[in-house]
Amino acid sequence: MEDGGWAWLLPPLIVFAVRVASDRLPLGLEALVATGFVTIVACRPRRFLLALVALLPFQQFVLAFAHRVGVPDRIVRDAGLWKEGVVAGCVAAALLTWRDGRHGIDVLDVLGLFYVGIAALYNRFPRLFVHPTGPLAVGPPTAASVVNTAFRNDTLFIVLFLAVRRLPLDRQWRDRFLVTILATAAVVAAAGLVELAFSGEWNHLVVRTLQVPTYRHDVLDSTTRNPVDIRVYSQIAGRDVLRVGSVFLDALGCGFYLVAGLAVGLERTVRRTAGPLLRLTTGMVFLTILLTQTRAAILAAVVVVIFSLRSSGARDPVTRARFALFLAAAVIVVVPLAVKTGLAARATGAVGGNDVSTQLHFERTKAGVRALTDVPLGRGLGTGATNGTRFQLAGTITSENYYLQVGNETGIVSMAVFVALVVALNVRLRRRDRSGRPTGELGWDPNDVLAAAWRGAFLGLSLGGLLLQVWLDISVAWTVWMGLAVCIGAGQPAGLPVRRDLYTPTAVRL
Repeated sequence: MEDGGWAWLLPPLIVFAVRVASDRLPLGLEALVATGFVTIVACRPRRFLLALVALLPFQQFVLAFAHRVGVPDRIVRDAGLWKEGVVAGCVAAALLTWRDGRHGIDVLDVLGLFYVGIAALYNRFPRLFVHPTGPLAVGPPTAASVVNTAFRNDTLFIVLFLAVRRLPLDRQWRDRFLVTILATAAVVAAAGLVELAFSGEWNHLVVRTLQVPTYRHDVLDSTTRNPVDIRVYSQIAGRDVLRVGSVFLDALGCGFYLVAGLAVGLERTVRRTAGPLLRLTTGMVFLTILLTQTRAAILAAVVVVIFSLRSSGARDPVTRARFALFLAAAVIVVVPLAVKTGLAARATGAVGGNDVSTQLHFERTKAGVRALTDVPLGRGLGTGATNGTRFQLAGTITSENYYLQVGNETGIVSMAVFVALVVALNVRLRRRDRSGRPTGELGWDPNDVLAAAWRGAFLGLSLGGLLLQVWLDISVAWTVWMGLAVCIGAGQPAGLPVRRDLYTPTAVRL
């Protein structure tokens, strides 16, 4: 029969499907659209990775506006899954690259896959490791909405890392990645400063114009602490001091997110590849981190500053000396401001342990340790701080320590694997930053801006994870772990020479 001879059967089949399974047609159309999107991403993963970096911090505002203008809740909810589609497309592209047999599996892949595999077992079989009665006579979460959301939050940044490190990302793309990081951090920092200067107008924009609390309630089934006022204050010396949250509407997420942008900006500064605009942006980013009053983020920023002052063949000694003098002058200016705003009192309270917030951190951390001791196999996916609070689950525990949270949810073995992965990544970054050879990852400059900047940023955030749950916000986790994959990836096309010259951005000069 000629090609197309069976086409006459198509209309009757469509009519039959509509009459018999009309309730499943929307699901089928959604699956078709999702498959098409994943296929497009798999064909052009590099463009979508840049889009992921640029759009993640602002997704909440965009979707809230769509809900505000009347887009149906289901469409808005499905549109929010675009980022998961990007991850799926990158995984497909990485599998095609891996099938070529150019790159083997190393210890980072083993640890990452092991961690994701454990979480997948807890997702598929919630009661396999957790006793049916569970801690406090409450069984593990079994609702699909709870365990699936927790699984995505806890593992997709690892999956993204494993996929991206096997993609062929050339030098030009890395330049664009750096520029995207800096530009996005600049916008986030600028929004934070606007929030500080015009807090009333900012609150009106979020609550009345964009209606973000309404979007959270209607689409995400999540509640906002105060739906008419999203601003958060710290009680310092009897005064209410605003904590900047920018587009995140959360001081913790904002502070942690800006650490990567600060690291890239400082690294460019000490290499004499930064123009006046970039210097201004870097200073604005650092100031915004301070204004979040997130002490773990400030600690990470201090680590980044210390690393940027280290001696290196890629860093200009004169520029480093000038930068050190500038920092000394900035400290003289910032200290009075910190005293006036209460940041100094908050910092000294943390050191002395007499701050209410600090005492709460200690108590929650001790509670997390006790929970891990009592239930070494964990309480199940979704019993951590964010998901437990969102879905109002009994037995939720907030440990104020990301590593403890992993153990509290999926057990001590999962926690050990995740800690081993973080340590291995820090060691690999150290080798990449200090070595004159590519340490097994072919084709990248061993002393480029990205590797040097990400070493300080990731070490600072890794230490911050001991104090707060650093990787809860997907904008923070996905951006930072994507940068890790680019720094120590295995996806360089075969046959390209290893360059030994110093890295100088050429795509865009800020």
